Amino acid sequence: MSPTYSPPGESVKAIVTFLALHNDRVLTLGEIQTAIWPLVDGANDIKRPVMLNYMADARKVVGEQHLPTASGRSGYRLVDVSSDWAQFQQLIKDAATASKNEALALRQRALRLVRGVPFAGENSRYFTWALTPTVTYNIIDTVTALAHDVAKQSVLSGDLLGADDALRQGLLCDPTSLVLWEDLTDIVLESADASRRHFHWRAAEQVLGPKDVEALRARELG
Repeated sequence: MSPTYSPPGESVKAIVTFLALHNDRVLTLGEIQTAIWPLVDGANDIKRPVMLNYMADARKVVGEQHLPTASGRSGYRLVDVSSDWAQFQQLIKDAATASKNEALALRQRALRLVRGVPFAGENSRYFTWALTPTVTYNIIDTVTALAHDVAKQSVLSGDLLGADDALRQGLLCDPTSLVLWEDLTDIVLESADASRRHFHWRAAEQVLGPKDVEALRARELG
């Protein structure tokens, strides 16, 4: 996410991330507090003045022009702040009304934004809200579905390299997606390069269970 003006602490980073991923509307202080500090596992709630201090710290991170105060407003909302997920969604939206070739290029651009499993490095309790079906799993499902569709379209047009690239980008987001591994296996099996197949099976064995790898190998036998 950009821009930022100072390194954020875990709680502030969670607040800014939460605002960025829910930037379709204004959020009240209570909504933000409930998401970042859920009352679970005996955790103590925080007082409103403390929460306001956290919001002030978040404003220092992104700049007041990007996170205006809630004074005179119903709540908080980021202004002119981008994120990979927002860009991804916009590219998919643009692709929906583009020509066939332009749409494919836009979807490929969206996949190139993928850098790994969503929130993989966020282990603090402040990101509990992100590890839910409506956030992390929605991102994973959307990315893997797009990778599958782009790969299918690329194969139909004879672009196996493009299909391979799309699937590997999708696997960055969900390394254990069996659908993407099946798609990738079919492409690798089209190659006469024995070393490529060898490394493919080794990679599969590192992230998939034995039964899934066995199922993939069965595709080699037809």
